[in-house]
Amino acid sequence: MDISLETLEENDGEYHTEKSFLVFLDYRFNAIYVDVLTTNADVFYKILNRNGQLLQENYHLSKRNKISLDPFPSDLYIIEVSDGIHTITKKILRF
Repeated sequence: MDISLETLEENDGEYHTEKSFLVFLDYRFNAIYVDVLTTNADVFYKILNRNGQLLQENYHLSKRNKISLDPFPSDLYIIEVSDGIHTITKKILRF
């Protein structure tokens, strides 16, 4: 699964897209990766259980971030990744 967020920026009346982060799930390693693609993006993530209870969060992401799902038992989880302006929310099934 590969998800990216593109942000529109205006430059002299023209708009272009700039990806600020990329999120992907790797079931082989039981992990979620969040790649921060721009130097000025304040990207953070939250992991919630199916009831919306906060389980993990990180507001200080580096360029490549591996979030291991090993500590979590089999269940449905929600990952929310945001740059403060735009948010991607995805359900993750841990089995």
